[in-house]
Parts: sequence; C-alpha cells; structure tokens
Amino acid sequence: MLNGKKKLEKPEKFIGWTSEDGNLEVIGIEGKDDHGHTLFKVTCKTCSQDPELFHDGYFVSTKGNLKNNHKPCGCSKRYKWCEEQSLIRVKRKVEDKEYTIYGFAEDYKGKNTKLNLKCVKDHNWTTRLSDVLVNNSGCPVCYGNVRLTEQEALHNCMLICDIENYKPVGFINGYVNNTSCFEYECPKHGVQKVSYNSFVSRGNRCKGCAKYGYNPNKSGTFYIVKWTKDNHRFIKFGITNQKLKARLRTQNSKTKYNYEIIYTNTWDDGNIPLKIERSIKSSRLFERCVIDKDDFKDGYTETLEESLTNLLISYVNNEIQMLTL
Repeated sequence: MLNGKKKLEKPEKFIGWTSEDGNLEVIGIEGKDDHGHTLFKVTCKTCSQDPELFHDGYFVSTKGNLKNNHKPCGCSKRYKWCEEQSLIRVKRKVEDKEYTIYGFAEDYKGKNTKLNLKCVKDHNWTTRLSDVLVNNSGCPVCYGNVRLTEQEALHNCMLICDIENYKPVGFINGYVNNTSCFEYECPKHGVQKVSYNSFVSRGNRCKGCAKYGYNPNKSGTFYIVKWTKDNHRFIKFGITNQKLKARLRTQNSKTKYNYEIIYTNTWDDGNIPLKIERSIKSSRLFERCVIDKDDFKDGYTETLEESLTNLLISYVNNEIQMLTL
C-alpha cells in the first residue's frame, strides 16, 4: 500500500499463470480491450491441439475473467462458434453416420441455423445445427419421424403383408398418423386389426400365428439357399428364428428340390434380418417368384434366379453396413 493506493502488479507478472485444473496457461500479452484492461494470450491443453478449429492455437482473455474461471476456449458452454467452426464440428459429428452434411440452408445465425442433409438412401431434409450436435437426430424418413401420406403408409403395410402372406384390407378410417388402424386378413385366423405403429415399427403380427411366425423380438437369421432338381436351380432368401437347418428341413419336406446353403448371418436383434428381407422385396433389382407354388409351397415368393446370387449377397452386405453402423 503506497499513499493509500494498492500497488498494481505488472501484466508481465501474470504470464505463466495456470488454471486450477491445469488446462489453461497464460503465455503472453495480446494488447488491451476497449476499457483498457490487459488482454492475455491463453492456451488450452485440449482446444489448442486442434488447429482445424482454432487456427491461432491460443485464446484471449482478461486476468479477471481467468481468475473467475471463465474459460475463453471451446471448453466453455458460452463460447461463440463462428460459421466455419460450426460446420467443421457438425461434419465431425456425423462422420460415422448414415447421412452427409451439405452446408447451411440459410444465413448463419448460431445454433438455430438450418442445415442441408442427405442420407445414404437419398432422402433430403433440413434440421437445426443444434439438433445434430446435441440431439444427434438422423434422417426423419428412415426413422419414421416424418408424416407419411396414406399411399406411403399403405405401401409399407402391404410390403409386410407380402412377407407374411396376409391379405391387406386397408386403413379402417383412412390414415391420419401412426396410430391409425390397419386391417388385414390372415389366411389361418381371419381379419386382424392393428395400429400402423404396432404393425410396421414394432413388428406385431397375427396373435394366432405369433408362436409360429417370425418374431423380431427374438434373435433372427437371414439366409440364402440354392435349391436344385435335375438341371433346374434357383435361390431362395428368407429369415427365421429357428436353427437354419431345422427351417430347411421343413421346407425340404414340401418339395422335391434339394438344398445347399449359400449364405447365412444371425443377429441378436431380430429386426435386422427382417429389415433386410423387406428391403429386398421392395427393391426393383430382384424379380421374385421364379418357381411355381405347386413345386415349392413354403416360401416361393422369396425365390430368385440363380444368376442373381452374387448381386443378392452384395446387396445384403450393403444393407448390413447401413443397419449396423
């Protein structure tokens, strides 16, 4: 204390200061702010190691803010990210996802700025920057978070009916949302009613057939098998909760063809093989039902020409990559 006044410490004395957690260190002086306060150069052990995001490698702050534990770097929840930094961050966030960022859909205005995105199945959509960075939102079409038209919803239900050998009737009071009631006819147990969400998203099927049909809540196997009789060959794909050879013995008992297993893969998540089968049936790459029902009663709708074997295996492997990312 000199003449009643506190002696000010020279700014240079503050160089070398480190935060309590050891993450921040003052390395020099940048200048002064508009109020005459000294601005110090500060490095961060985390952020300064990322030159793509932080070109200078250091940050600027006053002594008071540093002493009060106000972080000047990207570690702070209050850090103001610029447009370039935000785009880098969001692209990093989706590097291992099923979609790509194609830039901002509007002028940059912070976390609420909308982005242009496109998924691997060519669905385009826009969403806020924060939805990707914080909520990790994905394609609304692939994840069923977009309102479908009645035609689209009916198409999804009919694909399942084709797989399960149900006769589709339609939506009782039209399609409004995923709680709308869909009606179909099971060949064994007659007319059934179920909500769209239960039928398509949850995999609920005819209760009377439940103990016999495919159950996505159990582990499941996807398979490709070649069937041969004399000089005639074809392939059949399918899914089962049973052990594969037990399933094939059942099929073999209803035909004069002999089988050879070409491909098989099993998952604890029974939804994966179900989604693969649905994708194949909805694809225009594969013309199905190449064998007469009288010759192959159990699963003739999943039969393809033998020449499509390699294409089918490649298609399945691509589907697996997308479903298991």
